[in-house]
Amino acid sequence: MNTQLTIEILSNLGLLSAATLLVFLVVVRTRIQLVELRGQLLIGIVFGFIAVLVVRVPVTIPLGATFDTRVGPIVLSGVYGGPLAALIAATIGGIARYQVGGPAVVGGVTSFFVYALVGCGAGWIMQRRGRRTLGPVGLLALALAATVLVLPCFFLAVPVATGLAILQNAWYVLLIGNISGTLILGLLTEELQRILLEREAFRQASIAANAGLLAKNRFISSISHDIRTPLNGILGVLQLLERSELSAENRSRVHMAHKAGKYLLDLVNQVLEFARIEGGFETSPPSVFSLAQLLDELQSIFLPLAHEKGLRLTTISDRHDRTPLSGDYDHLRQVLFNLVSNAIRYTDQGSVLVRIGAEDAQPGELTVNFAVEDTGPGIPAADRQRIFEEFVRLGDHTEPQGQTSSGLGLTIARAIVERMDSRLELNSEPGKGAIFFFTLRLAKASEAPAPVPEHHTADAARRRLHLLVVDDNELNRSLLDEALGQLGHTVETLDSGNAAVATISARPRDFDAVLMDVVMPGLSGDEAARLIRDSVPGVRNLPIVAITANALAEQQAHYLQSGMTSVITKPIDFSRLDLHLQRLFQDPAPIVPTREPPPQPPADLLQAEQLQSLAKNIPLERLMEMGERALDALEDLISKLRAPTTPPAEHAEIAHQIKGLAANFGLSRLSALAREAEHLATAGSPVETRIRAMDEALGPSSEALRQWFASTRG
Repeated sequence: MNTQLTIEILSNLGLLSAATLLVFLVVVRTRIQLVELRGQLLIGIVFGFIAVLVVRVPVTIPLGATFDTRVGPIVLSGVYGGPLAALIAATIGGIARYQVGGPAVVGGVTSFFVYALVGCGAGWIMQRRGRRTLGPVGLLALALAATVLVLPCFFLAVPVATGLAILQNAWYVLLIGNISGTLILGLLTEELQRILLEREAFRQASIAANAGLLAKNRFISSISHDIRTPLNGILGVLQLLERSELSAENRSRVHMAHKAGKYLLDLVNQVLEFARIEGGFETSPPSVFSLAQLLDELQSIFLPLAHEKGLRLTTISDRHDRTPLSGDYDHLRQVLFNLVSNAIRYTDQGSVLVRIGAEDAQPGELTVNFAVEDTGPGIPAADRQRIFEEFVRLGDHTEPQGQTSSGLGLTIARAIVERMDSRLELNSEPGKGAIFFFTLRLAKASEAPAPVPEHHTADAARRRLHLLVVDDNELNRSLLDEALGQLGHTVETLDSGNAAVATISARPRDFDAVLMDVVMPGLSGDEAARLIRDSVPGVRNLPIVAITANALAEQQAHYLQSGMTSVITKPIDFSRLDLHLQRLFQDPAPIVPTREPPPQPPADLLQAEQLQSLAKNIPLERLMEMGERALDALEDLISKLRAPTTPPAEHAEIAHQIKGLAANFGLSRLSALAREAEHLATAGSPVETRIRAMDEALGPSSEALRQWFASTRG
């Protein structure tokens, strides 16, 4: 092989490699899949033009014949792109070869289509065997097979002697070009396929993960609503009982029940917060605050809890505590609340110390060190990282008497601190307490923070409000009426969104505020709020407070967008509700509620605890009368749900009414079936099996409720 021939072969192979690498990089950065029609077209066109490039820079041998590395792009277009790609590539390459001319032009053009057929055959064999790649050995075998099968083309339109002479001078060029070109292009193409397949697998996994996260959020939202409705009734009745005249023994029992309910609510809150963080929460918009304000809030909330356990709660800050700062105050406060709450929970004697120190960083910033110290039992070295994992508790020996926790508080706190570009750390020794600490860089603000409203409004300064309560649940209306009445407000109640729109349209200036349930049959609360804002003149500034068990952030954002002023989540703390109402007339900024959801209600026939809770606050005779009315209403609703004339579009609303009514009277199996029917109807799925199950459960549920009344009365 002479020097010129060697240079031409290397130039041909180099050009093929460069073109292939360029295409490789372009395709990797696109989202085109090679198995799609546009992917096949891309392979045919691109591989065809690669063949054009090598044909235009040929290897010239004696007798005026030319050769190149065309076999790689043409054969592999059939292997990886199929017949359509092979036909396109062979046609493009054949046209280019025809333009070059020479004594072997007919055979040269024909060779393109021979290579295309070989590639299609190899691709068909790969499909039959379920293979996606050939590998180096397979590519080498393919190149040799193509070389052998193309030999007859040397004798097309030329004398046999000329064909033999050309072949004698070209066999090694043909072999080198075919093998090298096929290996270069084949290995790069298979690597490209591997990357594309991995990327597609990752995309599908991401879609599945997002779908799973969305389904989980829907589940959490639904369960949140289901548990908050009965929990609202339980805690509401307990709050009313605490304000009534009770013996010391009964007051202690009510206090313990109320405390247990609050622990349950705390667990629910943490589960929702963990789900929200796991889904990737966004930091809150920056607000102006001071470190002194933060410490004041900690003292006002946790000082009574510390005093109840006989602990000292101390806060220490430095000269920067009045400096106006700008940052994510809500999440910073949440971290410290979690840490202080944990410290008080696990410390039986001694003190809890909150220390904040700041120093100037670069201009306009402070470096702030936060630490929460306690004199509790301490944490063994083996557990110091494990306690930050979700659902981890250190054991019964460290769990406070009568209290439970979700094991999520520290997980949530660390996740929030990491979102703030820092890290929550721990120093501790068994028997010597623990110190949780982290450092943040906070921007200085040019304006002073707004004054924090007092947590307790003096009775003389409180406004007595005329309120409209809208809720389709009679028990909820009764609880709000009585509790708000005890707080000095006057209350009117309605049972539907349509009635609320009609009443406010007729009397737009009669109410100071509206407390509106969201999920109601007919016109929902958010739809009613939007209609009131759009159609009733003069109510632009009327506060409409959403009362809802739906606690996810996106749901509450929707309620605010519909025209509601703020959101209160169930179960309702009546003292905080009153404070919320008072603040509506002090601070134009809406009060953003805590957001939370929870576990599944029991699916047994009757939940006696719910009935016992009601019986403590409602005379038994009246409760029995209400129970019979509820059973009649449930029978009517199930009959309506079962009726063929009822449009499927109304199934979800009817099931929602059954769910809430059954839950309020402890009919947990019926409530659970109605909840499932509501979910199915909302998704557009058939609900006939759930309707039959509810029909079958109604009789035993009614009998169980009546037996409970009889045994309690007797």
